[in-house]
Amino acid sequence: MLGVSDFASFDSIAVIISKPARNSQLKRKQRQQSARQKRHRRPPHQIHDLAGLFQIALQRHQAGELHQAEAIYRDILKRYPNHPDAVHLLGVIAGQTGKFRMALELINQAIGLNAHVPDYHNNLGKVLQGLDRVDAAIQCYRRALEIKPDHVDAYLNLGNALKSRGQFDGAVACFEKAVQIKPGYFDAYLSMGNALQAQGKLDAAVSAYQMALHINPNDATTHYNLGVVLERLRQIKTAMGCYEKALQLNPGYVEAHNNLGNMLGALGKRDAALRSYEQALAYKPDYAPAYRNLALVKEYSADDDEDIQRIESLLERINLDADDAIHLHFAAGKMYDDCGAYEKAFAHYQRGNELKRKKVNFDAKAFEDFVTRIMHTFTRDLFDTRASFQDLSEIPVFIVGMPRSGTTLVEQIIATHPEACGAGELTYFERSIEMLPKQLQSNSAYPECIALLDHATCQLITEGYMHILRTHCDTALRITDKLPSNFLHLGLIALLFPKARIIHCARKPLDTCLSIYTQYFSTGISYAYALSDIGKYYRQYERLMAHWRETLNSPMLDVGYEELVIDQERTSHKIIEFLALEWDERCLSFYETDRPVFTASNWQVRRPMYARSIGRWKNYDTFLGPLKEQLGIEGGRGN
Repeated sequence: MLGVSDFASFDSIAVIISKPARNSQLKRKQRQQSARQKRHRRPPHQIHDLAGLFQIALQRHQAGELHQAEAIYRDILKRYPNHPDAVHLLGVIAGQTGKFRMALELINQAIGLNAHVPDYHNNLGKVLQGLDRVDAAIQCYRRALEIKPDHVDAYLNLGNALKSRGQFDGAVACFEKAVQIKPGYFDAYLSMGNALQAQGKLDAAVSAYQMALHINPNDATTHYNLGVVLERLRQIKTAMGCYEKALQLNPGYVEAHNNLGNMLGALGKRDAALRSYEQALAYKPDYAPAYRNLALVKEYSADDDEDIQRIESLLERINLDADDAIHLHFAAGKMYDDCGAYEKAFAHYQRGNELKRKKVNFDAKAFEDFVTRIMHTFTRDLFDTRASFQDLSEIPVFIVGMPRSGTTLVEQIIATHPEACGAGELTYFERSIEMLPKQLQSNSAYPECIALLDHATCQLITEGYMHILRTHCDTALRITDKLPSNFLHLGLIALLFPKARIIHCARKPLDTCLSIYTQYFSTGISYAYALSDIGKYYRQYERLMAHWRETLNSPMLDVGYEELVIDQERTSHKIIEFLALEWDERCLSFYETDRPVFTASNWQVRRPMYARSIGRWKNYDTFLGPLKEQLGIEGGRGN
C-alpha cells in the first residue's frame, strides 16, 4: 500500500486550485480575507464559501484525518460537481488507503476536467505503480514534466520507476536533476544511492548516502543502506557502525540486526552473531533470513525440536512469501542434517531449491557453448602472439575451482602467512569482461573480442587490478583472489598476468555437488538449484580445467580437499612452497587468524581441520540419481 508520502506533498497540492475556481474567487477576495478567521472556526457544513471549505479539507488531509477530509471533498462536489481539485484529492485519499482502482478512476476524471495540472499526472503515476503498471506510470511522470519541467517530485518518481525497470542510468539522471532543482532533497539522494548500489557503483553510492545523511542524519534506513554498501566494499568495521547507528535510531530494525549478525560472523564472533539473529527474531518472530543464518551458526540436536517445529509451523502458513519459504526450507534442511534425519533434510533442501530455481535462468546448453568458445579463443598461439601485453607481477594468486571445494580453507592458510594477504572473492575480472567489448569497440562478444585486445586496454585492466589488490595490503608479497568461478577466466588472467600463480582446488564430485545443492546462495550462481544442472555445470568445469592444463604456461597447483584435510601439514607445506614463500608454522593454526571471512565456509575455517565432510554424499545417496546420471556415476558408487 502506498503511504501518504508516496503522493505529491500536500504543501504543493494546497496551492493548486483549478483555474475556473480561482477566477470565480478573485471577485470576492476582499470579503474572504476579512471573514477568513471567523469562517475557519465554523463547522464545514456551515461554510458556504468554496475556498473556505477547500482550505479546511486540505488541513484535515494534511493532518491525516482522511475520513473527515473525504467528507468535505464530497460536500464540495455536491455543490460544485466539476471541481477538479476535489476530485483529484479524493483520488489521492483512495490511493493512500490502498483503493487503487477507485483512485485511478477519480484522478483520471480530474485530468479530464483539467489536463494541465502536473500534480494530477504525477499522482496518477503513483496510483499506476500501485497497480504494478510501471510503464504507464512512467508516461504519467513524463507528462507531468512536460507541463512543469522543474517538477521535482515527478523527477523522483520517474527515477524510482525507471530503477524498478532496471534502467539505472536513466534513474540516476532523474535523481541528479531533482537535487539540482532542490539541493536538499533527501529522498532523491537516498534513491540515487539505491540505484547506484544496484549498478555496482559502490563508491558513488556511498557518496549519495552520505549526502542524504548530511541532510537528515537521523534516518535509520539510510544508515542501514550505507552499511550494506560498505559491507560489499569489505569495510567491515564501518559497516557495523552503520548497522549499530540504524539500531540506535530504530531498535526494531530486523534487517540491521540480521546484517550485523552476518558481520560478526565474518569476524568469527559466533556468540555475538547468535545474539544478533535472536534479536531480529525477538522483534519479528517470522523473519525468515534470520532463521537461516541462525541455523548456519548453531549445531542442532534432537533436543532442539522446538526450534525445528517453529520453522515447520511457519512453513505451513497459507500464502507464505516464496523468498521466506526458501530461507526457511534451507534452515530446516540444515537442522535436520545436524540431527541425522537425512530424508527430512533432503525434502526441505529439495523444496527450497525448487523455489529458488524458478527465480533464476540457467541454460546448460548455452553454458556448454560458452565454454567451447573460450576453448576455441584461448589457444597456445594466442598466448604466443600477446607476450608484449603482459604484466610480470608475481603478487596475484588466483584460487579457483567449484564452490565448496576448499577455496576458503586454502585462502585462510595462505592469509595466515605474514608475507601474504587474502583479498577474498573479487569480481574484478567478471566486471572487466562485461565492459571489454565496448572498450575494444568490438561488435563481437567475449571471448571473441579478445582478438582486438591492445596494449592500452591490457594496461588499463592490469593497473586497475593491482590497485585493488594493494587496497587490501600494500606490502604483501602474495595476495589471493579466491573467486571460484575465475576458472572461467584463466585464459584472460594468464594472458595479462603470466607469472601469477593459480591454485586449483578440487574435491570429490559427489561431495562437491551435494554441498552446492545444500547451500543457499543469495546471488551469482544460477546452476545450483537442480541436481541435474549442477552435474552439467560440473562436467563443463572439468572440461575447461583440462583445456587450461594443456594450454596455459602459468604456474598451477592442484590441491585436493581430501588430501588437505587428511594430511594438513604436508599439503600446507606444498601450498606455501608453491608460492615461493618461507614456511611459517602459524599456517597450521589458520583458524586463529583474525581476518573477516565472508563465504559460506566462514565457520569451518574458525576451527581446526576436521574430516567429517568427506563422504557426506553417502547420507543422501538415495536421492542423488539425477546428479549421478550427469556425472556418469553408476549405482551406489561414488567418487
